[in-house]
Amino acid sequence: MYIDYKEVKDEIKKYNRHTSVEFIIGNKCQNACKYCYRTAYQNQGPVIAMSLDKMKLFYDNAIEMGLIDELTEDLELFGGDPIIDIDYFNSVLKEFNTKFKSIVVPTNARVLENITDQEIDNMYVNADGKLCFSLSIDGPVVENINRPLSKFGKMHGFHQERDWSRLLHLTNKYHLGWHPMLDFNTSETWFDTWKWFVDNNQWVYLLEVRHGCNDDNKIIEGVYQLAKILKYCE
Repeated sequence: MYIDYKEVKDEIKKYNRHTSVEFIIGNKCQNACKYCYRTAYQNQGPVIAMSLDKMKLFYDNAIEMGLIDELTEDLELFGGDPIIDIDYFNSVLKEFNTKFKSIVVPTNARVLENITDQEIDNMYVNADGKLCFSLSIDGPVVENINRPLSKFGKMHGFHQERDWSRLLHLTNKYHLGWHPMLDFNTSETWFDTWKWFVDNNQWVYLLEVRHGCNDDNKIIEGVYQLAKILKYCE
């Protein structure tokens, strides 16, 4: 069967949304979060599964096919944890900083917590100022419960307890946001979790864990906790 590829590309371009490109760099993560769907795959594959050359190939093909346009809004890097290898991460920033308006990186921040401000400054330089970190951290109320260290994290010498003063320093200096997860298994902690961020003048948005819950008591408690948050805001 004859296929006119130019006609196919022209048709694709009609539906171009110019939104974002997402790359999953690998499965490795220092945490084994109890609600993460990728936890089962953490010990599979190399630390970096998505090489820079492969990333460039996929990007060029997407441009050629008209799936995205040049200077698409966002590049989003996911894992595992996307900054698990600092040299690799910086090479990605250097390669793509002219191709996107922003580079969005959700991270558990264990690497950021343990490197210097100067090293983080270099990341922003390599990204030409377009870097946006979002911290996937649940806060001191439930961090140890919801986000235990993975075997990979223990092997690399990370500690379960977070350095909260260091993390607050980083979020204030670099204007970072947090996205703690609201899990029905710990629904009684939702208000206290949220309030810790508010009391520390942090930018925070709450994400629900999208797993079904059949425990009426936990659901009722979750509704109560959300109402308590709204009441406090009022």
